[in-house]
Order: sequence, then C-alpha cells, then structure tokens
Amino acid sequence: MSAFAPDHLLPHGTVVQHTYTVQSVLGAGAFSVVYEVRHRFLGPQAMKVFRVGAGAPSVDDILNEARILADLVDPHVVRVFEANTVTLADKERPYMTMELVRGGSLEGFLERKIRLNPLSSLKTARQICSGLAAAHRLQPPVVHRDVKPQNVLIYAVSIHGTPQVKVGDFGLARHVAPESRMATAAGSLHYLAPEAVWGIHSLAGDVYAAGVVLYRMLTGVFPFPVFETAESLESLRARREAPPPPSRLRLGLPAQIDGVVARALAPDPAARYSDAIMFGAQLEHVIEEFTH
Repeated sequence: MSAFAPDHLLPHGTVVQHTYTVQSVLGAGAFSVVYEVRHRFLGPQAMKVFRVGAGAPSVDDILNEARILADLVDPHVVRVFEANTVTLADKERPYMTMELVRGGSLEGFLERKIRLNPLSSLKTARQICSGLAAAHRLQPPVVHRDVKPQNVLIYAVSIHGTPQVKVGDFGLARHVAPESRMATAAGSLHYLAPEAVWGIHSLAGDVYAAGVVLYRMLTGVFPFPVFETAESLESLRARREAPPPPSRLRLGLPAQIDGVVARALAPDPAARYSDAIMFGAQLEHVIEEFTH
C-alpha cells in the first residue's frame, strides 16, 4: 500500500455515491487500492480506486478498461458493474466496481503449490483461454497485454485441486489495429513474447503469455530465465529459441502436452495459435484425450 498515504485510503464505513459502503481493504498496487464494499441493494462487490497524477494511468485509460470489461461476458472474466469518480484527499479519483472474487490469485496459489497436476494445469489454462477468447472475439479484437497469474483470480477449487478462475485486470488492454492485428507492447517481462522487443503485441502475444502460465503450472518453473536489469531486453531476444519441453522437467507428461506448449511458445508469432480461441480449443481436445 506504499503508493497511497494513509489519508488517501477510504476508511471502513465510508459511503461512496450514496451506494457503496467500504468494508475493508483487499489489496493495493502501484496505481490502485481494491476494497471490499457493500452495495446498498446488491450486496458485496469489489471497488478499485485509482491513483491520479504522474506515472499513473490516465482517466481515459481507466475508463477504457471499464468499457472493455463491460463488453466481456464470460464465466471466466471478472465482471465490471460500474465506473465513476470519488473525491478523495481533495482529488477526483476514478473507480470501478466489479464482482468480488474471494479466493485470491493464481500467483498465490502457485506459490503455495509450486505446480499443479497435469490435468488441473490443462483445465486451468483452458479457463484462462476462455476469458481471453471473450476479448479476442470482440470487433475489433482486444489484446489483454498483461496475462499473468497475478491477474487470474480464483473463485473456487474443485475436489481434484483444480482452480476455478476468472481473468481480470484489463488495465493494459488495447484494441488491436484491424490491418496488423497488433497493439503497442506492455506487460510483465516474465510473460512477454519475444516480439515485444520490437514494441508490438498481438493476440498471439496473449497466447504466448498463457503458454508461459501453463508451462509454470506444469513444471513449477519459467520456461526462460528473466533478468530484472538492463539485460531485460536481452532476455526477450533469448526467447527466439524454443524452451525445453515440459516433459524434460516432469517425467511422464504425454507427448501431446509438449506439442501444445511448444506451439503456444513458438518464437515466431505466426507459428503459434493465432488467438486464445484456437489455443483453448486445442487444450479442450487434449483434455478429452487425457480423460478417456
């Protein structure tokens, strides 16, 4: 919560827009604080209140996220209900309200579990693709640009240990240019596709990021080393080579899983699944083979 001074936080019991009563702080990042609030008619929701000023997303960017999410209807996307502003520390701050997902993030789940069993890994990746596919189907399509476990929220865990997830935080999302099907690159270095070194990101870039998440769920490690220094761009260039197949790190994985991961993480975006719709369909096919 270091991005916000204490007097910038909404105290418990604060009523926003005569509708939302603040219950607690759920978490905070560089640009926002997320609260649990109670809607006067509809019950518990989450409210994300954004920082304004230098380095923070613009109001237009925030409203863009709200517009994008309002158009996404899928069981595996965090639903946005409203966007507005609230006066906080004498400044108008934009906020969004959305469905409350109480199970934490996939990142936290992986930190505890390290890796998932193969079938759970496939099923979780399939859910992520379902959420991304809702964005990729829009006209023009929307690229998420920051697919990572921190932005995948868990609402339940099956009796077999499979997380039931929703994709959220489309704050970096952009409509892709219809001609090139590309947008300006953004996102977290661990999950960026190699073409991001040239400043571009496409629907296939989202596929790559989801492939990295799948690789990590299967093996417990990242497919590539990442340097958090001036060597960062060099670590992207190193991804021009295919990573080791997951079966090399986890004995007994079927060859078809290696094949799916290899295509999702192909260095050439033209060689990958073109979007999350295609990637998800292939995952569904492998899951059916795996369970019969």
